[in-house]
Amino acid sequence: MKLLQVWNVTAISTESPVSVWARFSVLTKPPKVAMLLCKYIKKINSEFKMIEAYRQECMYAASGQEPGTDVRIEPGTPEHSEFCAKFSEFLNGESDIDPAGISMDALIEALASEKGNRISEADLELLEPFFVEKSKPDLKVVETA
Repeated sequence: MKLLQVWNVTAISTESPVSVWARFSVLTKPPKVAMLLCKYIKKINSEFKMIEAYRQECMYAASGQEPGTDVRIEPGTPEHSEFCAKFSEFLNGESDIDPAGISMDALIEALASEKGNRISEADLELLEPFFVEKSKPDLKVVETA
């Protein structure tokens, strides 16, 4: 998994004031799935903090400003090009995070078991790399009456 994939699901974009993980985390899930994902999301958030710290470092380096100051790099400037090149190269690196121990199919099944759960195709596409191809037998979601 690439660091870019972690960034894409945790960063707040201009299109959405809430990250994909934040939207996903409010959906109701069976307790076993919820606990598994709670622990996993903590790992994702930790990785995101590391990525964000590096982004800030790149911004300060490109702008020549001291850390802790309010920094803004104008698009189209040499500083912006330097920042984008350095940060993009970093985001193409591999993440240390392994996929969660549940398949996307089992996750969708778990989400579907709760009325009112809705998730967009775009969010599912961004979340897909974070889940294994097939669930481990002990994590199979079992519907309850």
